[in-house]
Amino acid sequence: SVNLLAATAGGTWSGTGITDGILGTFDPVIAGVGVHTITYTLTIGTCTSVDTEDIVVEATPDATITAAGPFCETDASVNLAAATGGGVWSGTGIIDGAAGTFDPATAGVGVHTITYTLTVGTCTSVDTEDFTVDSTPDATITAAGPFCEIDASVNLLAATAGGTWSGTGITDGVLGTFDPVIAGVGVHTITYTLTIGTCTSVDTEDIVVEAIPDATVSTAGPFCETDASVNLVAATGGGIWSGTGITDGVLGTFDPVTAGVGVHTITYTVTIGTCIAVDTEDFTVDPTPDPTIIASGPFCEADASVTLAAATAGGTWSGAGITDGALGTFDPVVAGPGVHTITYDLVIGGCTTLDTEDITVVANPSAVIAGAVSVCSNTTEIYSVPAGETSYLWTLTGGNSAIVGATNTNTITVDWVTTGGTLAITVVGAAPTSCVSNSNIAVTIFSVLPALATQSSDFCQDEALPILVATPEPGATVSWFIGSSATGTLVGTGDTYTPSTTELDMTTPGTTVFTYIQDISCLTSLDADYTVNIIALPNAGTDSSISTCGSDGTIDLITQLGGTPDTGGTWTDDDGSGGLSGGIFDPAVSGVGTFNFTYQVDGAGACSSVTETAVVTVSVSSGVVATIGEVVNTYPEQDIGAIEVVNIISGNLPIEISLEDNSGNVIHDWVTLEADRLGEYSHLFTLLSQGDYVVVLRDASGCDLLIPQSITLESGVFIPNVITPNGDGYNEFFKILNMSSTAQIQISNRWGVSVFSSSDYQNDWQGENLADGVYFYSIKMAGEVYQGNVEVWRNDGSN
Repeated sequence: SVNLLAATAGGTWSGTGITDGILGTFDPVIAGVGVHTITYTLTIGTCTSVDTEDIVVEATPDATITAAGPFCETDASVNLAAATGGGVWSGTGIIDGAAGTFDPATAGVGVHTITYTLTVGTCTSVDTEDFTVDSTPDATITAAGPFCEIDASVNLLAATAGGTWSGTGITDGVLGTFDPVIAGVGVHTITYTLTIGTCTSVDTEDIVVEAIPDATVSTAGPFCETDASVNLVAATGGGIWSGTGITDGVLGTFDPVTAGVGVHTITYTVTIGTCIAVDTEDFTVDPTPDPTIIASGPFCEADASVTLAAATAGGTWSGAGITDGALGTFDPVVAGPGVHTITYDLVIGGCTTLDTEDITVVANPSAVIAGAVSVCSNTTEIYSVPAGETSYLWTLTGGNSAIVGATNTNTITVDWVTTGGTLAITVVGAAPTSCVSNSNIAVTIFSVLPALATQSSDFCQDEALPILVATPEPGATVSWFIGSSATGTLVGTGDTYTPSTTELDMTTPGTTVFTYIQDISCLTSLDADYTVNIIALPNAGTDSSISTCGSDGTIDLITQLGGTPDTGGTWTDDDGSGGLSGGIFDPAVSGVGTFNFTYQVDGAGACSSVTETAVVTVSVSSGVVATIGEVVNTYPEQDIGAIEVVNIISGNLPIEISLEDNSGNVIHDWVTLEADRLGEYSHLFTLLSQGDYVVVLRDASGCDLLIPQSITLESGVFIPNVITPNGDGYNEFFKILNMSSTAQIQISNRWGVSVFSSSDYQNDWQGENLADGVYFYSIKMAGEVYQGNVEVWRNDGSN
């Protein structure tokens, strides 16, 4: 409270907040916040004065600090807050007293009291607040690994416990359990997150999981006990080999000689990084077998097959004369005379050995009999075999003939009487094999030598020259002739004969007859014919192309082929036109298009394997489709009329038109119709006398449309609907047929503007100076009015 003062004391105070009216005591607490009017009343004697004064009581400001934190020592600066702004901040860590900026790094770890002083008007408020700054925890991960992919799980460690672990292979985030099996081969980034108070630290560590190496040992062997050392192989190199027979553990050198016969377990250990893999493999060392061949032979070349033998069975035999490599079958006949090296390959387990043996095959003595096998009756013949062998023995059986003299020499004489027989010889060769050969011949005695068989053979034209074959008696000689043997020309000898091209022309069908005979020393046969027939090749003619019109009649296709084709062939409708029947083509059935038809002729006899074809291509055009308009007969006094062709519907452009009389005489020569007139009025024939006519329309394919028309003159007015004033002399003027002597005419364009008029029309208007197009006429004559339209069409490119 305060005691108020006035200029003159002794008065009385009153108003809100006055607690002592004599002293003028004013209590702001009792008055409260606001503007309070205080009254001072002073009476001295009979005079009283009054004064008033407004006293302001201000509110105390709220300086309450808003709690914040705790903070981490590494946190960024923050601006503190209070209930009422505008004060001043102070304390450890305050780096801006006006903004209230608190820097945890400046403050440092600990509890810091911060003061906030707020003055509003005459009121000042102060508040304090403790702010905590925590220290940053150490999250550093303790290095671990590398691990092998099959290692057991481990709990990872960090400088400060209590954080959370994450990453590939972490199976317990609290304990930090890392499982290499789950993580798999590779480099895995593990994260450790540690929060203490308000401070969070994170660390990462790369943990390597290595692949377990493949220690698989490649199989080898079996080995033979005499084999050279080999370096064993595993899927992954760089390991250590051990076991019986290993002479170099780094290279994996295995020595069968050192190992000895038996089965040996070899161990391979390979370490890569932290991973160790082990594999074992059994290797077999076999004893060396004995392949010695048991000697055999010598043999005669005609001896039966024998089975060779060796000290140890089960091998494979090879060489000249071996017909069964498994059994060791040796055939002297197959081997032939000579010394043959036979090889025996023996494989038992891992051991391969071989032996060779020379086997001799001695040639059998020659027992080939030289001498005639066809002889004449009552003659003597000499027979022999090669000399130089140990012994000979001849025999003659059958018939009534005999050997003259010794039968134990290599040469003998035989007297042949009337019936032949079998002459045999046994020849024995030199020791030690004393090989024996036997042979015989059948001898026939002839009193008359029969003629050869008459033959006839067919060959196809243009074949290669044939080989003619005879079948003579044994020992007889065949002679070939053109003509008889007595008077013809000898062209060849022997059992076969190939004619020359001058003797036999294979290019021309026909028949050639050869003569052949056989003879022995004392007899000659009669002539026999060998006939050669050259059969003609099939002829389908040559390809051709024709054009026809859809309105034309049927076509016999064979008549359209080039050359001279054979009849009786078969036709094929290659394009499915539908217009072919037995070689007859109907364009009316096929319709428009181009169609191919194949004619096939098959050869006969010796030429049965030959087929010839030819193709007829037929192009069918539609021709012209058109209609006739009016046939006008309106000049009886002049005996003339007109024919109008009003619509050409279709056709292969360009199209020509002409007019003929009934006898085919041309009345109006050909006129070419322009393409832009297709589907419209095309032509008008005028000044025609009474009679029969034919309108001829011809398209670019040469297809004609013939339209017969007749002119029968009769009375009546005819007004044309088109004129063609192009200087060709036809239809040049707008001529009204059977017009009265006086006619009034007016012609207007499509907008009703008059372009021509006459009170005495003389059939002389031809659209002078007017564009091509449709115009409208009105004609008065003989009390009648005629109205209609007429087209002016010059067809000369001028409009």
